[in-house]
Amino acid sequence: MKAPELPATTLVASCYGHMFEGCALLNTIVCRASSGFNKSKVMENWTLNVAGAGTYVKSSDKPIAEYPTGASGIPTGWIVSDDILLYAPEISFDGETIEIDCNTEGAEIYYRLN
Repeated sequence: MKAPELPATTLVASCYGHMFEGCALLNTIVCRASSGFNKSKVMENWTLNVAGAGTYVKSSDKPIAEYPTGASGIPTGWIVSDDILLYAPEISFDGETIEIDCNTEGAEIYYRLN
């Protein structure tokens, strides 16, 4: 289960405290914050008792070593990835070939044939 995206880039005291506590099925958090982690109780127990495995998408502007971990930060055992803002790709199809032009450095495109 994915949490609503958290678009704030600067956190304030107690802003995310206990937010997802007890959400046992929660396994994806997108948090774009890159500052304010040092404020009082900013993320106190916000991920206490969430799923044991999941994905935390963080701001690419802040090194992983500067993020708190555990119930008051990035949950233990979760995969962490950088947030990459993607721009809508240009897609064309001529009846035979699909062409995708994605102008975002480092972007990966996954696909499957049905």
